Amino acid sequence: MNMKIKISNKARDQIKEISQYIAEDSVYYAKKTANEIYDKIYSLETGINLGRKVPELDDDVIRELLYKSYRIIFEIIENEVSVANIIQVFHGSRDFSKTYKIQ
Repeated sequence: MNMKIKISNKARDQIKEISQYIAEDSVYYAKKTANEIYDKIYSLETGINLGRKVPELDDDVIRELLYKSYRIIFEIIENEVSVANIIQVFHGSRDFSKTYKIQ
């Protein structure tokens, strides 16, 4: 199943913030991390089985990918074309109930 990827402005801003934080120590690793997060997101194009159900939620439509310590939260939208709508990206150490918000 081919998926279309849509990335919310909030998720893009969060990836930028992650990169800026890492850049305080290493510009190289900041760029590398941001690129690898985007690579992980775009790996969804090949199929939805790459994501898992978010443990804190009882919702089959809201799923997540893990990249190192980061959680990539996305929503599956089934229409004529299946879409993985990337909602948020944040560090796994953050309190999910305070961090996760549907837009």
